[in-house]
Amino acid sequence: MPKTKEATKQPTAGKEPIRVCLLGSEGSGKTCFLAGLAILGEPNRPSNMTVSPADTTTANYMDELATTLRRQEWPPPTNLTNVLKLRICIEQSLIDIVIVDYPGEDFRRELRKLTYDQIETLYEQYSKADAILLLFDPHHDLPSDAPNRELQIERQEAHLKAIANIWAERSQNKVEENPRKTDVAIILTKSDTVDSLGNSAQARRYFRKHAPFLDQKIRTQADEVGYFPVTAVGHAEEEEWPDGVRSIPSRDLEPAGYDPLFQWIRKRHSQTWKKVKRVLLGTALLAGMLAAAAGIYSYYQHERSQNALAILNNPEQSTLDKLESTAEEEGQAVVRQRKELLQEELSRLQEQLDAADEENRLATVMQELEQYRQARPGILEDEVEQLLRSAEEKQQAMLYQKVKTAFDYEPQGFFSLAMDFLQAYPSSSRCDDVREMITLYDLSQQENARQRIRSIAVQSRTDLSTKSQRIQGFLQEFEDRLTAEEKQKMHRAAELGRQFSERRDYTVRLKRSGGFRDPYSQGVWLYIGGQLVKEYNSPGASRNVTWNANRLNIQWQSGDAVKIVLRDRSYNDENVAWTTDRGPLALKILSEKQFLNSIDKDWTKTLDEPFIHFTVDGITSEDWEIAEAYLMPGEAW
Repeated sequence: MPKTKEATKQPTAGKEPIRVCLLGSEGSGKTCFLAGLAILGEPNRPSNMTVSPADTTTANYMDELATTLRRQEWPPPTNLTNVLKLRICIEQSLIDIVIVDYPGEDFRRELRKLTYDQIETLYEQYSKADAILLLFDPHHDLPSDAPNRELQIERQEAHLKAIANIWAERSQNKVEENPRKTDVAIILTKSDTVDSLGNSAQARRYFRKHAPFLDQKIRTQADEVGYFPVTAVGHAEEEEWPDGVRSIPSRDLEPAGYDPLFQWIRKRHSQTWKKVKRVLLGTALLAGMLAAAAGIYSYYQHERSQNALAILNNPEQSTLDKLESTAEEEGQAVVRQRKELLQEELSRLQEQLDAADEENRLATVMQELEQYRQARPGILEDEVEQLLRSAEEKQQAMLYQKVKTAFDYEPQGFFSLAMDFLQAYPSSSRCDDVREMITLYDLSQQENARQRIRSIAVQSRTDLSTKSQRIQGFLQEFEDRLTAEEKQKMHRAAELGRQFSERRDYTVRLKRSGGFRDPYSQGVWLYIGGQLVKEYNSPGASRNVTWNANRLNIQWQSGDAVKIVLRDRSYNDENVAWTTDRGPLALKILSEKQFLNSIDKDWTKTLDEPFIHFTVDGITSEDWEIAEAYLMPGEAW
């Protein structure tokens, strides 16, 4: 950072530097703001200003910030309290900035760590500051509820009072109870992360929209308020990390917004004739020179006013061009005529606003109003602002009506319109109505989706696969609205449907068979897809057999019939009872005790509820309950 470029224009000798102090709560972007200044201070930067550290501590700190950004890393949070001093030269004006960069939120505690000289320097700078820079992070310092916004300015005021009080503790001096008003620059940091935040007018609209109470309080307490979007890097890049995507500074650093900020400070506090008068008073000779200069100045002002009036009366120029060309003029006749012209335009725009019944017509009115606001409307500024607020309210009402119409008649476009409204007008009283419509819409959409799934009758492998896919799609759309239990069951149902639709390997085990009234040697045959895959034979005669059979690996997919047969091995070696399942979930008969529903007529008097009991590894009774509830028949829908 010590390698700052030489100023192209040296400051005028004898000019008193403009004093500026910078404030910002924790996380508001103080460190990144300074890092952007550090980048601008590099010799190869095309800027109208030069940045020079006033001491070694500041130079080292700024150099470290610039190096960090160059490595495409964000400056780490401050862990020590530093009093930093910078001098900025811009178009022959000097601006001295004093910044307290401190960790945490306890500003008073951090101040007490400073030396007597540091506190004295701070108080001297802050009490006589020509301008105060208030930093706000658009994402964290401008919350949606108004009390938190007001808390921000109270926190900034507490910073100033803390400096004065700590100085009084150290020096036993009485501090000024009612300090003079000063200019305030509201700086929206990280402006590259917010759409349409590229100039002062947009920054002003953004701040007044998201923090109207805070803005009103600042304007009441300040002499003049300026609004500036600032970014230390120009834009950020995305980088893949193990825990996800992270934002990092761009390789090509392009700090933006600093020049307009310091130009505003320079113009607001440039040397005026009043300052010249204070310097020149003292001798009769100089008093005479001042009087002559005043006469020249009066003549110069008269000529300027006449030129301005000629512009205002030029029929070939548009009203907007006239107002923009004479925005700097302060003569009474010019101000009066500017007011009359603007009043005519505001009356016209009011009529157009009342008649606007389409979005494009309303947008045209708002664009013109914004142009007139930037043309410095003077005492009519409040009227312009009021018209803009009325236009914004009408724009909000139009979008709200579109949301309602879509909700009633065009459900396909409703959700995106509703989200557009909530994003555009997060503090609107209509937001509760829109959220209620979204809730009703979600319930309606969810019920329609349930009905579509319920209507799928699973009669084949294709039906089963389709239903499984529909369940997965339902979860992707509505999972966050489901109970934990229902969500778990639906996921398992979709998984079982997908598994059964494919040919998979299963491990089965024969546990018991029987139902004979007298002891018989028993046999059990297992058929999959019409093919005999296993014969079991008992070693002896028994009414019921407990099998110690090894596990059997089979292949099955939905659509393959499953048949189990109980046989007599004692006399005729024949089938005595059996059960066949040809349904999409036929595997189920191998998962529990099955009473055989087909009995050979010659064996009806010999059998008493014949049964065969298999098990399937990895599929529980709860799984089959889920499959029955959500797949087939699917009454849970």
